[in-house]
Amino acid sequence: MSYEILDLDTNRNYKLNDISSLNNCVKNNNIKNIKILKTPNFIENEFLYNCRKLESIDLSPLSNVTKIGDCFLEKCHKLESIDLSGLSNVTKIGGWFLMNCSNLTNIDLSPLSNVTEIGSWFLYGCHHLKSIDLSPLSNVTKIRDYCLYNCYNLKSINSRGLEWFYHEKKEEYQINYDEMIYDEMLPRRKEFMKEYGLAWELMAAVWNPANFHKFKYLDPDTFADI
Repeated sequence: MSYEILDLDTNRNYKLNDISSLNNCVKNNNIKNIKILKTPNFIENEFLYNCRKLESIDLSPLSNVTKIGDCFLEKCHKLESIDLSGLSNVTKIGGWFLMNCSNLTNIDLSPLSNVTEIGSWFLYGCHHLKSIDLSPLSNVTKIRDYCLYNCYNLKSINSRGLEWFYHEKKEEYQINYDEMIYDEMLPRRKEFMKEYGLAWELMAAVWNPANFHKFKYLDPDTFADI
């Protein structure tokens, strides 16, 4: 497998034979802004894992990619900008996708409209995200747990098209949404959320399945309107 990258600050091109060489190259050369020119059709696990100085990444040339492995750009704490526009043919995303990219303030998921399966911990710990549009993921038929978990600054989420996900989990956890509107059910709510793992804000929308594309922000401790 081979990779080719461009350091956008120095205009220097690198060709690497494997994922380990790629990651070491980015780390050892202190690359901050990068364009990925070539990857295999399947992006291996730990792609640019823990590249803590990386600030921006352009993936626009990667129209050949159909699958992304685990730990994609995980722990790139300084990452502020990511262009996913080349990933329009991706159908499967592994776990820990952009996990703990805590400096991201915005992410456009619209290129991922062909994705059908997403692993655990999707966008976990992206603390600076304030809004996100999940509607491009309407073709997804399987999402594992801890999606958006610990994204505690989220104020708005568009989840239109993902209604099936909540109904599926309703059956799995045997949740009675009518009961969950009462304050005496608060401990059960918290227990469910802790195990289930979605962000407090996203889970708040579940209590009214008929309207959960309309985001409503609730205080995570009291569930009172803010």
